[in-house]
Amino acid sequence: MKRVAFTTFGCKVNQSEMDTLAYRLPEYDCVHVSSPEEADILIVNTCAVTETAQREGEKYLKKIKSKNPSLKIVATGCVAELQGDTLGVDLVVRNADKDKLLDVIGRANPTPTEGKAINLHTRAFLKIQDGCDSFCTYCIIPALRGAPHSVPADDVVIEAKRLLDAGYKEIVLTGIHIGLYEPSLVELLRRLTSIEGEFRLRLTSLYVQDITLELVELIANSNKLCPHIHISLQSGSAKILQAMGRCYSPSDFVNKVALLRERVPLVNIGADLIVGFPTESDEDFADTMKLLSGVELDYLHIFPYSKRPGTVAAEMDGQIAYSVKRKRAPEARELDKMYRQSAERRMAGHTLRVLSERGGRGHADNYYEVTLPDGTPSNEFIYIKL
Repeated sequence: MKRVAFTTFGCKVNQSEMDTLAYRLPEYDCVHVSSPEEADILIVNTCAVTETAQREGEKYLKKIKSKNPSLKIVATGCVAELQGDTLGVDLVVRNADKDKLLDVIGRANPTPTEGKAINLHTRAFLKIQDGCDSFCTYCIIPALRGAPHSVPADDVVIEAKRLLDAGYKEIVLTGIHIGLYEPSLVELLRRLTSIEGEFRLRLTSLYVQDITLELVELIANSNKLCPHIHISLQSGSAKILQAMGRCYSPSDFVNKVALLRERVPLVNIGADLIVGFPTESDEDFADTMKLLSGVELDYLHIFPYSKRPGTVAAEMDGQIAYSVKRKRAPEARELDKMYRQSAERRMAGHTLRVLSERGGRGHADNYYEVTLPDGTPSNEFIYIKL
């Protein structure tokens, strides 16, 4: 049997794709191993959403190849899509061909090995959608992942049941833009939450326009949908949002946060923020900070703008100096620190359902991390007063 290891960079979609391949390895006379040192084949799923992520993947591939020249390395993902054969690995697999990757490295077994799923994590990642056609001016993903397409709902339900039967109690629904799920994200969630058993579903990042009253009410009234919403905001300046090609306003974001706070008890709300987008003036950044200071969030993910080849923003006039980005990012991180401290105080005294993990830690339904009593078994739901 060939021994196969995986290394994943980037988003939860990438993680989901590799988990699916790992589960299918026995069908191809392959076995999963945990490290490249144990492997005959290493599959590296790369990310190119930012320049930093791309460099990290390229650096890793060079390092692992020089460290172990006999190891067969397969590169896939967005850097592989961009760079192709210039990566200097044994095989490059395009994003569109990821689902056929095992056909290349292994031999399909007509009588696949029976056995339990490979439990790589406490939670499982389930990809329900891929691709995007929003064409935000800074984003390279539509060029690398293609047009949006959804996994049929029947197939999603079957896969969810398989993961639950394998012992997972949390399933994270992933996609490049899950709000584009067709025919309806809400209807898919209704089907998934009707599955019997004690488990929970977590959503990955949503756009402002994806957060509808129907979705909010479903989260508020289901004990299987986690009260944790991560919003792809990017800027609090109307001018910059327009330049980014985002189809919502700062006030739309404020209204959606207010709706979530009103309807969903103890909801955990985070947001992505890009600083230093081309043409972002001091006044634009001040507008963003003012907007964010006036809403109740739990955390921020902050990214300095990264120029991506072939995007509209990369060719814009008014590129922001690195020194300016370095100044603005820490200011936003101070706001993030304030959010997190305020949220911790807000959670104190509440009793939350927690899914225990290895190492004496766990995450509540709203994704707050909790330290558990000594001896708590992993992968169990328990209730903890914070």
